Amino acid sequence: TTDILIGFPGEREEDFHQLLDFMEEVRFNDAYMYRYNPREGTRAFSMGDDVPDAVKVKRLSRVIDLQRAITRGYKLERVGRRFRVLVEAVSKKNEHELLGRSEHDETVVFTGPVERIGHFTRVEITSMKGSTLRGKEIL
Repeated sequence: TTDILIGFPGEREEDFHQLLDFMEEVRFNDAYMYRYNPREGTRAFSMGDDVPDAVKVKRLSRVIDLQRAITRGYKLERVGRRFRVLVEAVSKKNEHELLGRSEHDETVVFTGPVERIGHFTRVEITSMKGSTLRGKEIL
């Protein structure tokens, strides 16, 4: 996971395209993405704000779309595989399902007893709904 800041003073179209190319090459699992906003008291504040807000919004949208596609691809590669999962809680959406974190720090929802909370278990990933992996416990 990384942080990506769009529209920093002096950012050119060429810089932005280099960022997209870099993201394609490195393929981060996930990213926190922001657009630059001048903040008084920071060093960057004195640099001005020469990237128009409309350009920042457009660029940020492209970066978010690209990162979502990359992240989705990684998660889809998990379907059919088995992972060790730390069971964290009962799912907020279904009291009969558990919520856990895979060894790749990805959310996994699966059916299992509440006694598993706080423990590791093996889960086979069976599908993905939205951005959440779904699976079944393997005993």
